[in-house]
Amino acid sequence: MESTKVLSLRIPYPQYEKIVLECEAKGITVTEFLERKIAAAGAVKEFKEEIANKIESAYKHVDSFPEIAKRRLEKLLDFIGNF
Repeated sequence: MESTKVLSLRIPYPQYEKIVLECEAKGITVTEFLERKIAAAGAVKEFKEEIANKIESAYKHVDSFPEIAKRRLEKLLDFIGNF
C-alpha cells in the first residue's frame, strides 16, 4: 500500500453536506471528490497559461501586423469555444 497522510480541514456544514450529497450521487468517496477537484484545478491552471500565451503572441503583432493578430485572436476564440 502506498504511503498516505491524513488531511484535516474545517468547512461550513452546508458546504460539507453539499459535497456528501454530490459524492453519493456520483457514487464516489469524499477522497475521490477532493482528488478530482485538485486535478481539475491543475487543468484549469494549464488552460489559463495556454490562453495567456496565445494572447501574448497575438498582442505582439497588433501594431505591426494587425491581420496576423486578428487571425490569432480568431483562432483563440475557436480554441476556447471548442474546449
